[in-house]
Amino acid sequence: MAKIALVRIDNRLIHGQVATGFLGKIGADNIVVIDDKTATNEFARDVLALAVPSSVSHEVYTSKDAAEVW
Repeated sequence: MAKIALVRIDNRLIHGQVATGFLGKIGADNIVVIDDKTATNEFARDVLALAVPSSVSHEVYTSKDAAEVW
C-alpha cells in the first residue's frame, strides 16, 4: 500500500490548484481519483490526464475498484 500524503474530497477532481499547489508542497508522485462516473467515461479520464503534470502518474478508479486495490 502506498503512503497517503493528502486526501481531498472535491467535485473538481484534478485541477490547477492540485497540479501546481499541492503536489509541489507534499512531494506526491501519484494522484488517485475515485469517482464512479469519471472512471467509466473514457473522455472524462482523458480530460483529467491533461491536468496532471508529466512527472506525476495518475489513476482513476470506481469506488468498488478502489476498495479492492487499496
